[in-house]
Amino acid sequence: MKPLAIAERMKLVWGILKEFPALRARPYWEPQKTQAYQLRHLRARLSDAQSGVPLYRHRGLPSIESIQTLKDWNQVPLLKKSDLL
Repeated sequence: MKPLAIAERMKLVWGILKEFPALRARPYWEPQKTQAYQLRHLRARLSDAQSGVPLYRHRGLPSIESIQTLKDWNQVPLLKKSDLL
């Protein structure tokens, strides 16, 4: 397979960015907006783990409401290899 020429690469990247305008804006977000975005998505993953992963469901994960800042993620227990064996 022949590598893409620079012009073809740029066309490909521009096509992706055109479809996803948020990708262009995200690097320029204020820190508070970035942290809110991260927290919102991390809380969604916590909800997924609580409802869909039996291993996490029985580990006593904190409630979603108790996770108000990124520092609150210290409450989430780490999963170790020995827990899987």
